[in-house]
Amino acid sequence: MRPRDPILTAGGVSTWCHILCSELQEEVDFTILAVTGNPVVEPRYKITQNVESIIHLPLWGAEEPVQYFEKDVPFSKHIQRRGKTTDQAIKKYFFPIFRDFMDGLLNPFNDAKEFGEVIYGFWKYYRYFDYKQTLANPLVWLEFKNQLSKKYDEAEQMEIGDEAPYVFDVTFGMRWLYHFMMALAVPVPDVSLTHGTIAGFPTIASIAGKYEYGIPSLLTDHGVFVRERLINVSGDDFPDFSKSS
Repeated sequence: MRPRDPILTAGGVSTWCHILCSELQEEVDFTILAVTGNPVVEPRYKITQNVESIIHLPLWGAEEPVQYFEKDVPFSKHIQRRGKTTDQAIKKYFFPIFRDFMDGLLNPFNDAKEFGEVIYGFWKYYRYFDYKQTLANPLVWLEFKNQLSKKYDEAEQMEIGDEAPYVFDVTFGMRWLYHFMMALAVPVPDVSLTHGTIAGFPTIASIAGKYEYGIPSLLTDHGVFVRERLINVSGDDFPDFSKSS
């Protein structure tokens, strides 16, 4: 390997990713799915020649997220997809997947393979229907509330003593799902290997690629994502239901 520039040894996942791309310029070409907090970002490092494309996915601040990660698709196609996302389509195609997802979300000891199939089901759904139009539909929010209430009712019958969800839990819980699962709406290119840099929501694109194309996946967990999430949530002024869920 070539000697590293001392400036690049400062640490951090972004620095590590840049070193990875730089050191593998002669061996690997990269398509990068960059998950960011907002649409206005500036590259921190010089993009190496083996980075063939960058798919930008801003989780917050984008009125129409598809204009970033599907910018080469004519907007007329997005309008057609939105037009197909009717109440009837949501009830028929989205609800069965969503209910299985909620069951897995609220019962984390379910079979992981089955949950992977649910993730893939979402991804396939968004190839035909609009992501924003679906998750902004009042029917989906009502279903989310019903699923949370159902869990509380079951816990109450079993005398577990779980705290009931408040309006806050339903509202912010659904907002979190809307933002954190946005990677499911991104088309996954047929590549040789997918590599997730954290063990969190960005890796769901790898799950879709595995089911759709049989792409093997690699995950590098830097050991900070889950811990930081737990620390942040525990320190926030959220109701107990949101923290525990």
